[in-house]
Amino acid sequence: RKKKMSQQQSNKKETYVSSLVVIALAYSMSSSIAFIFPSVFRSFEVHFGIGPFQLGVLTLCMWMTASIVSPFWGFAADNYPSSIILSIGMGILAVGVFGVSFSRTFSELAIFVSIVGSGVSCVSPVVQIVVSDLFSARSRGKSFGILGLIGAFASLLTSSVSLQISDKMIFGVAGWKIIFEIFGFICILLSFLSYHFVRTTSFIKNKENSQIENNYLDRKKFGYNNNNDDDENDNNKEDYFRIEKKLKKNKINEKEKEEEKVIIDEEEQKQEGHKEEEREED
Repeated sequence: RKKKMSQQQSNKKETYVSSLVVIALAYSMSSSIAFIFPSVFRSFEVHFGIGPFQLGVLTLCMWMTASIVSPFWGFAADNYPSSIILSIGMGILAVGVFGVSFSRTFSELAIFVSIVGSGVSCVSPVVQIVVSDLFSARSRGKSFGILGLIGAFASLLTSSVSLQISDKMIFGVAGWKIIFEIFGFICILLSFLSYHFVRTTSFIKNKENSQIENNYLDRKKFGYNNNNDDDENDNNKEDYFRIEKKLKKNKINEKEKEEEKVIIDEEEQKQEGHKEEEREED
């Protein structure tokens, strides 16, 4: 029993660590992408032949799109698994940054910058949900502070690097294009990692409860082994009792609903009968 509990605790710890690492990487990447555009504006001016007004339009497109779709991402984060939402968001970011790299006209650039804004707005609500779920109320402020530090440092580092190479040619390719292509590949990788490794405590608890419940139903269906499973049966007695109580309660609720439905149907039939009698009297 102790070995089983220690194994479960180690699995939980690994799940927490993997979730936090992926969340930190996703947050750092979204922050870096959001703040890298000012460092490549000069390269945009040269490549697309645009001026300050068009650069302002690009910034407006990105943040307006982010503000419009943020409520949608918040609703999705409340009602769907964080791993799926974050994976979709990083996938959208990948499409946007790849599109920026391969854009040929200002119109295409504005469209893909808007897609980038949509992907950036997805990360924040998911990160807040996961951090709030994995950390207690006492340590959440510190956790958000550390996460903000990581995101700011990543933005500073990527902006500094992009300033150095954005206006240079590397193997015949513009440096700013290489930067966005690298970001695109990283976003694809993070999309895969988010789907497979981001988990919350509610997901972990539901998974454990479902495993215990399935184990209980199997044992009840096929019978208990009296050889090597006696200790396990005794240790899991409380869990099995709780599940059996839950199943009985569900059956009782179903019976009550059926009885209530029968009563409502009878009352409706009586009312229809009274109406028919009144019509006949009239």
